[in-house]
Amino acid sequence: MTLLGFLASCGDQLYSDPAQQITEKQIIELSKSNPDAVLTPMAGNIEVYPKNQYRNVVWDRNLRVLLINMDYKGNDMVHLNTLPTSWMRRDYEMREYRIQTHEEPDSWWRWMYQYVYKANQFLALIPDFETVSNPEVLNKLQTFRAIGLTLRAWGYTYLMWNFQDDYLYGGKDKSGVPLYLEPDIPAVGRGQAQDIWNQIIADATEAALLFNAGGRNPKANINDMDATVANMILARAALTMGDWNTVINATNAVISTYPTLMNETDYTTKGFGWMDVDEIIYGFDFDQTNGGTSSFHGWMHILGDGGYGGSQGHWNAIDSRLYDKIDDNDYRKANFLDEPTEHNYAGAEMPVTLPKYASMKFAAPAHTGVANYNQGEIFIRTSEAILMKAEAQARSGQDAQAKETLNILLAARTKEGETPLTCDTYSSMAGMSAFEMVQLQTRIELWGEGFEFYNNKRWNINVDRVTPASLNHNFTGSSTYTPKPYYTHQIPQGELQYNPHIAPEDQNQ
Repeated sequence: MTLLGFLASCGDQLYSDPAQQITEKQIIELSKSNPDAVLTPMAGNIEVYPKNQYRNVVWDRNLRVLLINMDYKGNDMVHLNTLPTSWMRRDYEMREYRIQTHEEPDSWWRWMYQYVYKANQFLALIPDFETVSNPEVLNKLQTFRAIGLTLRAWGYTYLMWNFQDDYLYGGKDKSGVPLYLEPDIPAVGRGQAQDIWNQIIADATEAALLFNAGGRNPKANINDMDATVANMILARAALTMGDWNTVINATNAVISTYPTLMNETDYTTKGFGWMDVDEIIYGFDFDQTNGGTSSFHGWMHILGDGGYGGSQGHWNAIDSRLYDKIDDNDYRKANFLDEPTEHNYAGAEMPVTLPKYASMKFAAPAHTGVANYNQGEIFIRTSEAILMKAEAQARSGQDAQAKETLNILLAARTKEGETPLTCDTYSSMAGMSAFEMVQLQTRIELWGEGFEFYNNKRWNINVDRVTPASLNHNFTGSSTYTPKPYYTHQIPQGELQYNPHIAPEDQNQ
């Protein structure tokens, strides 16, 4: 996408005459006095629901759906449709997904570089702050720059998570991905992983500061990027790098802004499809997602009439081993069936039996007038911040503090009327270290939300579905899949063909 192509989508005001578009220099000059005329619509172009513009297939319609593919490549999610041709079955069986000719590396590469490219285009149009005298204009420009930096950090985080080994397990000293900080420059080779991660940290850190300086209200709109979003991206990167103090500081800023967690009713009914509940930091309502039967909830809403993960039978379940670790007084257990349950899909000739352990987590009631697979989608919420903070505390030797942080989450997830759960009373956590407690609670809390693959990679945990044996995993394959090489994608074939600075020997093995 060229710069002029990007600008053309932002309105007639970007044309200087019927035949010629406004130049970059003119935009920068205009932005010094009237940023709303050009930069506001461009910011809107960035802060939209993240759909895949390069591939339109049912397993890759948007970022949340692509993350389902990643969750399948783990221990905790079970793909219940055993047909070899079932959608996403290949991901569950971990077949070929990481090789350079597969669609998955290509999707991640194109999609995240789309973010980087849009961000760099936008950033290039923002004038230097020193040239702006109007305080109101300066605040807007600070916010706009923060939006661009946040998007770029978001894109590079996923690129590094996918295309190099974990930072703390050998990835730090290896090649990263091509680093682009300006639009429309010639292709470059793979940068050093350390440099890419440093840039992510720098971008997210500056973005959080600029959002605050610019005065953007972090609670004004859940689909706006703001300081809490930037701090969450900062915390994710810092956690990957083992920078525990930065994680703690960034998550403290988030938790202080969004301290209230979902209650039991919301969590077990509408908490993952409706946006009018507590702790949602960044997400999009159902009228913005509009992904049809192949939306995230089309895949994950087991009661969805017409959805792939509903009436079409591509059901999902929690691994029995993880289910058994959820305390009986933890209401999150109610998000999974404790016994086979009969269900009638609309228009079906006869009821079907949903199996034990099947997921009800994303089976939110339908919004008025739309199919029940058309739901809102959550990208960032407070629980993740609490878990990252607790992990950083545990991994930096602050076990007591980690447990205190984790107790906040456990108390909020205790069934109404029961004594609040703690690290010391949670039935399956007896004898665990503080870090092991955090790992277990992260797996339970964030199940199905696109984190397990990356958590397993950061924790250096194998995919192992047979020791001890799962009661409902229906594919075992090899007894283990190790982080190296199975958690690192190869550079896609197209990039190798068209980027002369990445030689065959630069490929991930």
